[in-house]
Amino acid sequence: MTYEKKNIGYMSFLVVLFLVSISQGWGDITQYPNENITVIDSTPDLGASYVVGNALDGNLATEYVTTNTVPGIDTFVTFDLGAVVPVGGFKFYNRNDLELVTEFGLLLYNDPNDPNEIIENVTVPAEAGSSAYVEFAPFDARYIKWYVTGYQGHPSGPFDVPGAAEFEVYVDGDVNLVNISPDSALLLSPQVWTPKQYKAWIYVTKQSAHQLQ
Repeated sequence: MTYEKKNIGYMSFLVVLFLVSISQGWGDITQYPNENITVIDSTPDLGASYVVGNALDGNLATEYVTTNTVPGIDTFVTFDLGAVVPVGGFKFYNRNDLELVTEFGLLLYNDPNDPNEIIENVTVPAEAGSSAYVEFAPFDARYIKWYVTGYQGHPSGPFDVPGAAEFEVYVDGDVNLVNISPDSALLLSPQVWTPKQYKAWIYVTKQSAHQLQ
């Protein structure tokens, strides 16, 4: 098998065609892997069994519970996604308890001192174990700050320990593949690719290999 220089341009064209096709609607909103997310700041937890990491372990039975020394309305968590990604959705799960978050907001940004995008007043049903999902126009961000704007305390006592059963971040798989060079396309993390993108990529690589033979 021999490789000819003239065919490299054809392969690059196919890759660019692949990227353009994705930008025209091949992408889907997909969950961003929790293992790529780090908590860099949060309201202190209630103890070793209630750490904030519980809300990123994929298990609704483990919970992040905040300390009772901080008012529930001041609860927040700041996430580092590890890279700039096209954030397009966020899901929050309430604890399976009576201290409930009833509303929250989001800050999305790249510079911690300069928040760029604000998602406000996301309503959560006031029920134990309830959840709320918000989807929005994809915004390239590395950091997300989740903060409580509405809270319901325990009806039978002065308890003030909200938190979360789980957090989920969603990204737009196609936005991250636009405006990049064909060579760098080979280095993209498949974690942000959708099944449609995988199929398109397989087709492109097969066509490129055939032309290079």
